Amino acid sequence: QYQGYLTALETCAKPVIVAVHGPCIGGALDLICAADIRFCSASAVFQVKEVDLGMAADVGTLQRLPKIIKSQSLVNELCLSGRKMSAAEALSCGLVSQLFDNDDVLIEKSI
Repeated sequence: QYQGYLTALETCAKPVIVAVHGPCIGGALDLICAADIRFCSASAVFQVKEVDLGMAADVGTLQRLPKIIKSQSLVNELCLSGRKMSAAEALSCGLVSQLFDNDDVLIEKSI
């Protein structure tokens, strides 16, 4: 059922914009990967946490993330190690398109 919600976001006729501040872990990462535009603040961190729980990230991350960041090696590293990715790294690899210094500016620019 959750996969259906994410597919609805991904196929929505209107642009879907997400603004990430703080941790974006597991299902939250699945959700932002279904969006058209991803912004974050410097406080954001991204993590595929499922591996630490002995689970597969099977709600969309494994399918959507490689299309977004274009590096299968980085996708493998994140999904198999559970390593946290900083906001700066997310910007440099293309996971997000803009990085804002603080949460207030992030929200202002996202609306």
